Formats: sequence, C-alpha cells, structure tokens
Amino acid sequence: ASGARTGEILWDLQECRPCEAGTECVEEPCRTCRQCRGGHFKDFRGTVPCLPCAVDTYLPTLGGNSTSDCIACVANSNTRRRVGQDDLFDCECNEFTYTVVEAGADGSGDVLRCAVCPRQAICPSGTECALHYAQDDGVSYVCPGEARMLNVTWERSGNRSEFVLTGCAQDHDMQSVGENVSVGGATVTVTYASQDCLPCKEGLEYNLRPTVDVCKPCPPGMVCLGISASGESDFGVKLEPVTAGVNASGWWGYATDGIHVELLQCPLGYYVWNGQAIDDASGARTGEILWDLQECRPCEAGTECVEEPCRTCRQCRGGHFKDFRGTVPCLPCAVDTYLPTLGGNSTSDCIACVANSNTRRRVGQDDLFDCECNEFTYTVVEAGADGSGDVLRCAVCPRQAICPSGTECALHYAQDDGVSYVCPGEARMLNVTWERSGNRSEFVLTGCAQDHDMQSVGENVSVGGATVTVTYASQDCLPCKEGLEYNLRPTVDVCKPCPPGMVCLGISASGESDFGVKLEPVTAGVNASGWWGYATDGIHVELLQCPLGYYVWNGQAID
Repeated sequence: ASGARTGEILWDLQECRPCEAGTECVEEPCRTCRQCRGGHFKDFRGTVPCLPCAVDTYLPTLGGNSTSDCIACVANSNTRRRVGQDDLFDCECNEFTYTVVEAGADGSGDVLRCAVCPRQAICPSGTECALHYAQDDGVSYVCPGEARMLNVTWERSGNRSEFVLTGCAQDHDMQSVGENVSVGGATVTVTYASQDCLPCKEGLEYNLRPTVDVCKPCPPGMVCLGISASGESDFGVKLEPVTAGVNASGWWGYATDGIHVELLQCPLGYYVWNGQAIDDASGARTGEILWDLQECRPCEAGTECVEEPCRTCRQCRGGHFKDFRGTVPCLPCAVDTYLPTLGGNSTSDCIACVANSNTRRRVGQDDLFDCECNEFTYTVVEAGADGSGDVLRCAVCPRQAICPSGTECALHYAQDDGVSYVCPGEARMLNVTWERSGNRSEFVLTGCAQDHDMQSVGENVSVGGATVTVTYASQDCLPCKEGLEYNLRPTVDVCKPCPPGMVCLGISASGESDFGVKLEPVTAGVNASGWWGYATDGIHVELLQCPLGYYVWNGQAID
C-alpha cells in the first residue's frame, strides 16, 4: 500500500525485477511497484502497466490480478463505453430504467439496481423514463426537452429508493404497490414496476380522486367527456329523448364530499333527479343522494321549469295545468274556466265558470272572480255549503232593474256601498230603490214609485189564480190599475180604489201621484191642482176643496 520496506537487505542478490501480477510501475525512476489502481488488473508478472477493466465492468479495489476481479454492471446498466471504471455508480442505468440503491444482504455495502420504469413514467418519446432523471429531492423528474410530466406524481424516501406512484389524473384508477388487483381473471399484487394509472372506461366511468377512489359509473344523465385541457374531468348532460350528449359546461360540479360529481342544473323543461325527495311548495330536498343515478328528467305532470338554469320543477301556477310528463310549460286553462290552486295536472282541474258568467275571452285565469257575470245578471257571492270557500252566482236581474237598453242590468254595475247602481251612459234609475247587506249578497227591492204595488221577497202573491212566493228574481213594482187605483206608500201599502170624486191621473213629472176632481153632472175629470192633498196619515189622499157651488163630502158629519 505505502511502498515502505522492512527487514534485512540481501546485498549480494539485488536486481531489477519485473512487476508482479496485480502491480505496476509507470513513472521512472521505479523503485517499488504499486498495486493496480481501481478499475485495473494485471494477471501476469511483467513490465507492462495494469490493464483497464473492460466496458460495462468496474473494480472498486486495488491490486486486481485477474480479469475476473472486474465486476460486471448490473442488468440494464452500462459504463457508457468507458473502460477502467472503479465505482459501483460508474455503471449507469439505461434511460428506460431508473437507479435504485439498496443495502447488500450481507452488509457488504450498497447494491445498485436498475428498476423497471412504470408505464406512467415513460416519456413521450417512448424510449426514456422520466424517473431516470429524478433529482435528489425525490419528487422532481422531467423528460429531456420536455416540461414536467402533468397529472401523474411520484415520490420516494431519500434519493435512492424506489419511486411510489402518489397521484394520477382524474378519470383514472390508481393501482398502488401492494394492492391486490384483478388481471385477466386472476388476482395479482401490484409491484413497483406494475403500479399504474388505468383510465376509467371511456364515456362510462369517472374518478375525481384516483389516490383514494376507484372509477365510478357515470350517472345515466351524465356524458363523461374525459379530461379537459386543464387536466380535470369534463362532463355533459344527456337529455331525454335526446340520446347524444349535450355539452353543458357548469351543469355538473364537484360535490362537497370531493368524491363525486353532482348534477347542479338542467336545461329548460328538466329537473335534477338525484333520488332525494323534493318538497312541491319550496323545492327543498331531503334524503340521500343516489350519486350513480343522477340525471336530468323532464318535468312531471303538474310541474314546469321555464327559466334556466333549472334545478327543480315548480308546480303549475294558478290557471294552468299539465297532464303529461314533458319539457313544455304548463298550459293555460281554457276560456270561461279558472284554476285557483297550484299543480294542476289535468284539464279537468280547470273549473268551469258558473252559469251566465265568462272570462271575457281570457285564458289562464286563476280566481273565482275572473269569471265575470254577464251584463244581464249581477254578482252574488255566498259561502260554500261545505265551508270550502266562496261560491259565485250570477243572479237573475229583476224586471225593475233592467236598463232602458233592455240588454243590461243596473244591479250589474252596483258599487261597493250596496246602494249605488247606474246603467251605462244613463242617470241613476229613479223611483225604484234597491239595497243589499254588504257588497256581495242579493239585492232587495226597497222602494217603488207611487201608484205601484211593491212585491217583496218572501211575500205571497196571486199569479194567474195561484198563490206564489216572491223571490229575489221576481220582486217587482206592479202599477196600480190606471185611473182606478192609487198607492202613496208602495213599500207598506197596496193599491187602493180611487174615490168616486177623484180622477187618478197617475205619476206626474215630479214622480208623485197626481189627481183631479170629477164633478156632477160633468162626467170628464177636471184637473184641479191643489184640491186633493196627502192626508196626515200618509196613506190616503184627502179632498181639500171644491169649485164654486160644491162642497167636500167625505162621510163626516158637518155641524
């Protein structure tokens, strides 16, 4: 090792001898032959220098004295055509493997191994392994002339162990070291060489967390579009009855659990079906989501979605119905019908307007009072027999409320005060008065002109020899017999015979009864204004005076 000499010198035998096997002297003057340096050997006694170990071998020790002392590089490594290599690491793994250093089994030192490149670490060139170019930090690796490989991550403890696959792109199933997987029907254990990112079935599966999850089936309403340019899973929506996928960006989103994708919204006429119960009124959802069954379904009967984005179908609004499952909006109830409730799912839900009323050719009406009584009737609202709400009725117009046109009823135009009513384009009707309690009950005849007999509701009267009860429709002001009868208080009295000395002249321009005097022997009536007057009892007329040569006879005794 040092060339130092010890012992007695044999003076008589001194000479220059050739260097022994495993030694050499290559620099004059030579005094001592040194051991062949690492990476070299000499297997004979001679003056030539030690020989270099051949290509793809190395010799880490001194004094090699045989070609067999040179150690062959491990499989898949070489010395890059260099000879005379003296170190384990002068054997470099080829570009399609990567270097792993392990402790020797007998504690003799490090052992080099060129590990097989996992499929996901193969560079785009197909001839190099990205892990071959790993840096000492254990995570940095890059293919020559390429950017860092995206969507696949590797790590190793220290800078000499085997790489472990730690991440795959979305829509892949990560097979990790030690995991038991099925291959060709057989169960095998994943090795460092066979760890892989296997793509989910194209268009049928997806996986957002390959490190912890397996590929999941695409819900029936999802079109799995694979990985987008950003490296994330992309999805579309499959609609009924359309079989081809519709790319609807933003309709699917990552669920809060980080595992699934969630259908967030649908196009017009559809709703998000995910297995949860949906409250009809609020649209709130409860229950567990069936992730693998999510889809956009057409709105059910009685529901619609008319504004994108659609998540929940709302009940048909009042005045509308839908009697089938489909994407079209709810349909309006027909003319002369209405529907006050939500969720109509049949045309029969639309309620026909009561007799003598209509919707004025309007469709989609949602209220009882959208049915308006025609002009020859008037509106009456009564409580329903079963307490279910108001009931509308179009009452027959009494004869005395018929407008001069003959086609309209003055009570149809009644105001909320219950007493104001007027025919269109006419002054308020004179000499006849009507009232009702509130503004929704039937009108009651409360006054007739003088010289009329008022027939009130509930009164029994003779008609054609039969006794009948007066109704709201038949209440009337019947005129007294012309020239024979009069009535000053129609609300409480009936027509009375005109006295023999009275000429009953009927109603004057002022709306009151007018009378004349019949004189003997004159048979024609003489209009003597002021000779008759209203008696103090308010019921009769009283003969107050006569012309010259006459006196008032009224049955009273005269002193």
